[in-house]
Amino acid sequence: MSRRGRNDVERVSDMLEAFSKIVRWRASNESVNEMYRSAVMRELAVIGEAVNGLSDEFKRERPEIPWRAIIGLCNVLTHQYWDTSWALIEQILDEDLQRLQQSVVGFDAKQHLESDLKMEDGSD
Repeated sequence: MSRRGRNDVERVSDMLEAFSKIVRWRASNESVNEMYRSAVMRELAVIGEAVNGLSDEFKRERPEIPWRAIIGLCNVLTHQYWDTSWALIEQILDEDLQRLQQSVVGFDAKQHLESDLKMEDGSD
């Protein structure tokens, strides 16, 4: 079990759901309005919070992902929301989101779940 009671499988699932929402919203939104921006920033914060709770092992297995930057974005969106540049958000959506999504989609949930269950059980 990972930090704060949720395991990596659950956190990756949260991330995948957030990715899916953002991709779907981007495809269906021709105009960027306040509600769209708020929803996208909320889902980016969900991704950051999920990343923050991933196990160190999970993150070590994917050194190509800028984990600290993702958590940092979450902190800005949550605690410094007034100072968030939409241009930066668009850049993240255009350049980084798909790469992160592809990296976690390759995650072997079954293997990780079995490992988490063994840790909970105390067996190895």
